[in-house]
Amino acid sequence: MLRILLLLLLSTALQAMPIEPIVVTEQTLQINGEQRFFFAFETGDEMVLDLSMLKGKFVKEFEILVYKGSTKYQVLKIETLKRKKIRVFERAIYEFRIKSGGAKQIYFKIERIPHSEARIDFDTYVEWRTITDTIRRNYSEKTTTVYDTSYVAKYRRVLQKTDLDVVELANQEERVHARTNLTNSNSNSLTFNLPPSIRKDLLEQEVVGWAYWIGVGQEGTENYNKELKRFLQMFAMKVVAKKNMLAGLALGTYAVVLNPPKGENIQYQLSVEHKGTVVKVASGDVTSAFGRETQALGGRVQLDLTNDNIINGLNVGFKIAAVVERKIYRMEGYQVRKVRALELKDIKGRVLLREREVPVINAW
Repeated sequence: MLRILLLLLLSTALQAMPIEPIVVTEQTLQINGEQRFFFAFETGDEMVLDLSMLKGKFVKEFEILVYKGSTKYQVLKIETLKRKKIRVFERAIYEFRIKSGGAKQIYFKIERIPHSEARIDFDTYVEWRTITDTIRRNYSEKTTTVYDTSYVAKYRRVLQKTDLDVVELANQEERVHARTNLTNSNSNSLTFNLPPSIRKDLLEQEVVGWAYWIGVGQEGTENYNKELKRFLQMFAMKVVAKKNMLAGLALGTYAVVLNPPKGENIQYQLSVEHKGTVVKVASGDVTSAFGRETQALGGRVQLDLTNDNIINGLNVGFKIAAVVERKIYRMEGYQVRKVRALELKDIKGRVLLREREVPVINAW
């Protein structure tokens, strides 16, 4: 039993013994410029570096790089390295560069400490193999441009026709009482809505103008009829918005020329309210009056009538007409020509073979 325990203790002691460093290279170098060395290291290895000056003050630069990779260690103006240890985290070929900065003589040694006994025999020697690269060199290139034509179908809105329509907002008579009337007010207010504006895909509608007439009693009515007779005579052979005199006034194709008659007067005011804003259009104290409006074309028209006569009430006639323009559209198909330039290349060249040497890890 004691013998078994002694054997176990001896085995454990042997396993715990550290692995001795293995010399990779040990050289005395004469350097005047740059010298490079390539060695392979296994994952988990530890590099041990020694460098000392035999002739000269210092080495300009010492650098360790992963082959075709990044710098692992670098130091400038180095005089000596004593047992500098660097851990290796991946199996790779490492390049050691020494730049002297003049004629120098140095002692240089690299050792490795394997991370386990199983990798003691890892071969740090780098085998150089020749590989051949294929390189194509063009000596002639001709470019020809051809054009590909295609057609894309699209649609557009086209005006088909425009119509003018007369919308009668008011045609009536209103009784406005005298100032001394004890049961009724001497002021009347009336409201009328102008036709709305419309914006749809194939329809647009808007008011282009509106006109009015206001007349008191028989005198005002006779004045309107005389003006209407004159209008019909002037435009008997012309198309003017369905032969409507107020439409002619609204469009500006007809102008009133007769003088207002004498008679009882009415005070009036016309205003338009649209989106909370009130615009005063016209006002006066008249027996008969005509007018047109081309600015305030949307919203609600309000007519205020006031009789300042002390004794007599008044019969007030009034007419309001708006001219609406309607545009009717249709969808029309058409094609757009698209031309695309294509470049065709005719390339002539030759293939060159170039040999180069690359380091390869010679490990099992």
